[in-house]
Amino acid sequence: MSTSSSSSSSDAESKKKIKKYQEQDGEWADYQPYGEEEAERFSTPKWRDIWAIFALLAVVVAFFVVAFTLTIPENDTGNEDASADTEPIFETKFESISNGYWASVFIALSGISLVFAFIWIKIMERYGAELMNFILIAEILAFAIFSIICLLYKQYVLGGILIFCTVLCLLLYYMWRSRIPLAAAMLTAVTKVTRRYPAMSMVALLFGVIVQIAWIMAWSLAAIRAFQIEQNWWTFMCILCYYWIQEVILNIIHVTCSSVYGQVFFLNDEMPENPTASAFKKAITYSFGSICLGSFIVALIRTLKRMVRMSQGNDSLKIIAVCVLGCLEWIAEFFNAYALVHVAVYGKSYMKCAKATVRLLKDRGIYALVNDDLVGDVLVMGALISGIIVAIVGFFWAKIAFDSDLTCMVVFTLIGLFVGIFLTLTVFSVISSGVMTYYVLFAEAPGALKHSDPELYNKIVETYNGKYRKD
Repeated sequence: MSTSSSSSSSDAESKKKIKKYQEQDGEWADYQPYGEEEAERFSTPKWRDIWAIFALLAVVVAFFVVAFTLTIPENDTGNEDASADTEPIFETKFESISNGYWASVFIALSGISLVFAFIWIKIMERYGAELMNFILIAEILAFAIFSIICLLYKQYVLGGILIFCTVLCLLLYYMWRSRIPLAAAMLTAVTKVTRRYPAMSMVALLFGVIVQIAWIMAWSLAAIRAFQIEQNWWTFMCILCYYWIQEVILNIIHVTCSSVYGQVFFLNDEMPENPTASAFKKAITYSFGSICLGSFIVALIRTLKRMVRMSQGNDSLKIIAVCVLGCLEWIAEFFNAYALVHVAVYGKSYMKCAKATVRLLKDRGIYALVNDDLVGDVLVMGALISGIIVAIVGFFWAKIAFDSDLTCMVVFTLIGLFVGIFLTLTVFSVISSGVMTYYVLFAEAPGALKHSDPELYNKIVETYNGKYRKD
């Protein structure tokens, strides 16, 4: 009883603070995503878009029921005796590796990649602006060098394309360099919060790795049987089911992290206990319907693109259709990520959050695009470095443990590259969610940051030199 009363009083205090911060925004109060009545309900959790949950369950249940009841199981009985009596003619060192040894390899390589991920987070916290400048300049130099090489070898078409890319990167650097301080300041703030609440990274690893792998395995077992039904509509349903659940898994991470960052943005030193646990609970209950709806939009476009690639017909039309759907996919992913930030922070239905996102991107979309691109480059660079380091470790591991066996060295190197990139990007998804959340909230209610974290507020305003509102 006392717990519920304390939580309700905490919600009431949060509502009052948020409303007060909006009233004190002063010259910044030119952007309000919701009306006053809706602002009163910021901290009140309610079930949203429940119908989307039932739609998702219906698709998943139908997929597995059809796969395991209406399809014909494969008949392998004829080969069982032969396979049991067959012995390999020879055995390589690669084939002799036991499952336990493979497990130790994955654990060790995963540990190295995770250690590097958290080291890179610390580097981003201290040298965010320098990394962004370095990456942009490195891209320009790389395109310029490769274009010169192509021209020297008389590859004029490819050289011309690379020259165009070089000029484009130069123009982007000229236009974006003034926006680097804001992205760097938000990256610094987000990395501090990430280290302050490491449970967000644990949620990302749990869902981004374990749950996602479990889903891929379960879907694969059913899909082997389900694809026996050679009907386009059923193939569409199978692919849609896969992409929809995959998006839901990733967006649960995104909404959980965005909710924690939102609480820090508004409350900071007055944070409740275990904010990650409460944010995760809301993501898989009250906001789950909105997650399902937003995930469906992206999954539908991806499914259509996959169906076009699998179709028979004019190759030129397929290329055009795939390009168009690819652009729509990127737009949907970009829009959906920002809409789900509103879902996480304000707890509204997906359609209300989508309307707020439309207004945000209409008024300040270029800032969101540049912000994502600058931060994304730093995260991708860190993931590539992690992949290279772990791949090198895998190479020398195989070289020492298996006496330079070529097959083992190649396999261990590739495994290291994949594990390093995949796990590092999974951890970095927490960072990208935080940068989006801080950008959205600073665009909507900078006065809240002024009260919860005056130092960061002053740094953003000072480093950005007023250009945030003038451009």
